[in-house]
Amino acid sequence: MVRLESLIRTIEKTPVSVKFLKSIVGDNVRVLHYQELQKYNRTTLFNNIDAVICLIPHKTLKKGHYICMLPKKQHISYFSSLGMSPTQELIKL
Repeated sequence: MVRLESLIRTIEKTPVSVKFLKSIVGDNVRVLHYQELQKYNRTTLFNNIDAVICLIPHKTLKKGHYICMLPKKQHISYFSSLGMSPTQELIKL
């Protein structure tokens, strides 16, 4: 039987690529790299999309952090497991 602690360690060590995420989420979720955001404005980014998952890369390491953005009528909900604001995360990463 797999222990929860062992499973968590395995998940933490397993790299998750943009390509992998695209393969497991539905067509209504856009997955992209942070640098790709500059190609979009709010309307085009969320056009026919329920959510956007974005990889924010670390400046020097070959890893990064994923965030999720959900479009609302008057704002964009931002979710990060680190619990930081977008500005704080960009500085940290």
